[in-house]
Amino acid sequence: MNMGGALVPSSKLKMLTLILLIGGVLLTEMIGATPVYASFCQVSNVVYNYPQKVTPSQSFGTTVNVSGVCVPNVEYFYIIRVDLSSMSGQILASNFGSIGYGTGQNWQVIVPNKITAPASANSWQIQFTVYVFASISSGVALDYKTIKPVTVQISAT
Repeated sequence: MNMGGALVPSSKLKMLTLILLIGGVLLTEMIGATPVYASFCQVSNVVYNYPQKVTPSQSFGTTVNVSGVCVPNVEYFYIIRVDLSSMSGQILASNFGSIGYGTGQNWQVIVPNKITAPASANSWQIQFTVYVFASISSGVALDYKTIKPVTVQISAT
C-alpha cells in the first residue's frame, strides 16, 4: 500500500539536516560554550608583591602569596605556577610552588619570581598569571586561573 510518498524528498531532508547541524555549531560558537570541570581547590586569597618603582635594567623580585584549601584526597597533588608576562602575553619569568597532596587543610604558598626591567625609562605594564594545577588519575587539570595586570614605574632617579 502506497501512502503517497515521503513528506520531504530525501535530498531536501539531507539539506535540512546539514543546515540544522551548521546552525547548531554556529550557535554554540556565538554563545561561547565554556567547558565545565569540577574544582578541586578553593583559592581564598591572592596577594601580589612587587616594587612600584625601579630603575632602567634593574633586576628585581616579586612574590605571589596564594592561600586556600583543596579536596581531601591524598591521590591528588597540587601545584601553583606564576607567570610574569608582557601585556601581549610573552612570558618574561615563571616559577612553581608546591601545595602538595590534598589533605583538606588550609594551605599557603609563596611563589617568587625574578625579572629585569626594560632599559628605557617609562611606565611598564606587566601581568601576573596565577594557575593552580591538580594532578589527578586522569592527568593534569587546570583548577584555577587568575590574571592581574600591574604597572611598574621605570625611572632613572
